[in-house]
Amino acid sequence: MPGPSSAAGVAAGTPQPDLWARGMNITADYGTQLVYASGVCENIGRGPASGPFIIQVGITIENDEGTLAYAKNFQVPADLTLTGPPIFTQVVVQPHTESDLARLPIPVSGALQNMYLTGPLEVPLQFVDVPPHATYTAGFTVDVYGQVPDSNWANNQYPGLGPGLGTFWFTSPEARERDGTFIIERAHRRSI
Repeated sequence: MPGPSSAAGVAAGTPQPDLWARGMNITADYGTQLVYASGVCENIGRGPASGPFIIQVGITIENDEGTLAYAKNFQVPADLTLTGPPIFTQVVVQPHTESDLARLPIPVSGALQNMYLTGPLEVPLQFVDVPPHATYTAGFTVDVYGQVPDSNWANNQYPGLGPGLGTFWFTSPEARERDGTFIIERAHRRSI
């Protein structure tokens, strides 16, 4: 696992990127019977982060039959640079005759890109309320191989540390017909 020591060759005082595993987009498509998961990475550092670097997205499915783990690497292209947040705020001041007040910043769209969305990892759609009673755990890691001189490696994983984080499930189309609370009974799990 890369860490702060991999940025040792960077000159002191040089603005460094900080790649943050911001969140995930997860969608279930009942028509294709697939779950699609993508990672959202953001550069929150003062220096630019240029590709190529790898973002790895993973999903684990636990059900009555055991556990399946899926992972896929997505390469940020070499010609893509994620800029950090701007280090200044643009303000337009009008002549005294028009206004004594500073105006709001002028919006600049498309000039800077500081976020990247991976392609989707596709896994089978299973439901928690019908056999095989599946639950999912998802996450991703930004810059798996330490290709960017990141100033803060602690925020390169989503969902971070902690039990139960990143766990979710889907209910079957039949579940929406049920009124009130219902109990989901699972068979004894075995590991494979």
